[in-house]
Amino acid sequence: MSIWTDVRFDAATAHAAARELRSVAADVEAAAERRADLADEARDGWTGRQREWFDDAVGAQLAEAGDLVAALRAAAVRIDDDLAASVAEQRRRVEARLAEQRATEGAAQRRERLAGAR
Repeated sequence: MSIWTDVRFDAATAHAAARELRSVAADVEAAAERRADLADEARDGWTGRQREWFDDAVGAQLAEAGDLVAALRAAAVRIDDDLAASVAEQRRRVEARLAEQRATEGAAQRRERLAGAR
């Protein structure tokens, strides 16, 4: 990509998306905690094969919820990382533009001095 082309990355939308992903992750986490509490209440005094099935089912659901929470938070981090990378790349391009402009101006000044010395 040319240093003269700005990086196109919608920072506001990226921030909003990451924030929403984190919010949904918190909601899922809270729902899973509530489900675990309710499951604990349901287990009180319950024994036998159906209790074992229930424990397995609840355990699987809570694990899936945990995986979903982790995936949502990881997606938010990827957005944050992409945003940071876009900002760094834009900064690099601006610095490269300035360096190129300074070099061009310096070369022009040297040519002028050489032309004046003749």
